[in-house]
Amino acid sequence: MDVSKVASYVGRVLQKHDRALSDIAVHQTAFLELAAFVASYEHYRINGANVRLVHPAGDVLTVKTSTRGHPSKFSRAEVVSKTAEFEIHMNLPVRGAHSGGVFCVDVGVVASGSIPIKPKVIRGKEVWRACENRDLISFAEVKKLVVYPMLLAHFVGIVHELLPRFLVGRRPRGFKAAAHFDPLLLTLGSFSGTSQEVMKSFAKRRFALTVVPAFDVRLGRLRAGRNKKSPFDVRGDLSIPRAGRRAGAK
Repeated sequence: MDVSKVASYVGRVLQKHDRALSDIAVHQTAFLELAAFVASYEHYRINGANVRLVHPAGDVLTVKTSTRGHPSKFSRAEVVSKTAEFEIHMNLPVRGAHSGGVFCVDVGVVASGSIPIKPKVIRGKEVWRACENRDLISFAEVKKLVVYPMLLAHFVGIVHELLPRFLVGRRPRGFKAAAHFDPLLLTLGSFSGTSQEVMKSFAKRRFALTVVPAFDVRLGRLRAGRNKKSPFDVRGDLSIPRAGRRAGAK
C-alpha cells in the first residue's frame, strides 16, 4: 500500500481534519476504508452531484472504524444528485436480502433518512441494529490484497447476500441516472493467477459489479490531476473485463 498517495488524496478532500487523519493513518486498514469513503464522495461530486460532509460532533471528523456504534454518531456524506438524495456511511451494518443476518460493509450508500438520527433506546440500550436491506443502494469493500480467484468468489458471496439482483444484471430503476456505482471491490494489488479468467466469466454471466485494482495508484493519479474520471471508472482499462457490461438500467 502506497500510504503517501492515499494520505495525500484523502488529505486534499478532508483538509480541515488533520488531527483525525493523523490518528487514523497509523491503522492502515481503517485508513483504507476512509479512503474508500472519500473516493465515494468524490465519485458523486465528479458526476455532478452536490455532496457535503456531515459531522455529528460539530466540525470534527469522526471516523467509524468498526462495527460498533450507531452510524448517526459518526461522520457521513449527504448527496443530492439530479434525481435522488442519499447518504454514504462507513462500516455500516446492513440486514441481508435473504435472512435477518446482519453484514457490515466498509462503505454503504443508502436512501436518505434511512438511518435514524437518534437511535431508539430501551432500558438504557440502543435497539437499532442495522440498516434495512431495502434501503441499501450499493456498497464498497476494500482489501489490502491482490485480486485472486478466491477473493472474487468471496466478494460475489457478499453481493449475493446483500444485493442479489446485481448478479442477474438487474439494477434498480433510476440507478444509472443517479450516477450510482455497482457493488465495488477495491484492491491495492493487480490481477493475479487466473483472476482475469474469473472476471471474463462474470461478464458472460452479466454480473453487474466492479473490481478496481491498484486503488492507491488511482487515487494518486486523481490527486495529481492526471485523471479527471471517477476513481471507480475502469472503462478503457484493457486489463479489466467489464462485468455486467450488458446489464442495462434506466
